[in-house]
Amino acid sequence: MCRTGPAAYRSCSSCSLSTEPRQRLLDISARGVSMRMGGGGTLRASCGTWYVAYLSAVGTALMRFFKIMKGEWSAVIRLVQALSSQLELATQKTVMALAIPKLFDRIANTPGPSAADQPKLVQLLEHLSSSHKQLFYKPVILCAAATKDMTVIGHLHVLQALARLLPDFWIGDAELMAIALLSDNSAPPKGGKRRSWGATKVGQCVLASQIIEDMRKRSEAKAERVKKDKGISESARQPEHAYLLNLEDRITVLLDAREKVTLLPFSQRLLIVTLLHEIRSYTLGPARLS
Repeated sequence: MCRTGPAAYRSCSSCSLSTEPRQRLLDISARGVSMRMGGGGTLRASCGTWYVAYLSAVGTALMRFFKIMKGEWSAVIRLVQALSSQLELATQKTVMALAIPKLFDRIANTPGPSAADQPKLVQLLEHLSSSHKQLFYKPVILCAAATKDMTVIGHLHVLQALARLLPDFWIGDAELMAIALLSDNSAPPKGGKRRSWGATKVGQCVLASQIIEDMRKRSEAKAERVKKDKGISESARQPEHAYLLNLEDRITVLLDAREKVTLLPFSQRLLIVTLLHEIRSYTLGPARLS
């Protein structure tokens, strides 16, 4: 009988896995997820029993994957590490599109790992934030695009859980954050009509509020550091200084482009102004001409 939890990494004769079960499991899962099931008629006819056996193996592999993701944190971390490093790039992208949301759901909705496993989880998240940036920051984009309160709450729950593990989560990617804050799909006015006020997006407002809150915490921490060590240039030794200047530049460019189409709603305008004020306060710099 197949084992679940940490033992599921080991070989299992009833599943016909090889001496390298993790790679086989991941390869089978990847191909199963990426297969276009709707167009399988020809494949069924030509492959016959092999196709049935293949689907059975895929189903078994996926069931084991989901069981492991509900098991001990040490097993979850090892599995996602294997998924993100031991597969071919094309297969890896397909599998990680399934694994990262499951990992985030586990982080947000279950007790955290032990003291021994938490550093490993943090290291894994840092790796994913750079190697699979688009998937890693997808909850940010989804939160910004959301218009319903419950949807925003769900995404925000995940984002706050990640931020507790990664203190620099909110300053991870200036371009992505700026796009999330100011993206808009409104069509430009036609026939010389005046620009209209855009509709307020609750997701963008919530996202801006979270970044502002993070900025204020950083400003308080910076003030404490300055008191303790007045001899070192704070701007020279803090990497977020350059990030914030980059974020300000990107917000300026996107805001200018957006307001050529529609005017930013008052609520979001106030939040963006507040964010820019926090950036200036932190960097101790005057407004820069774009």
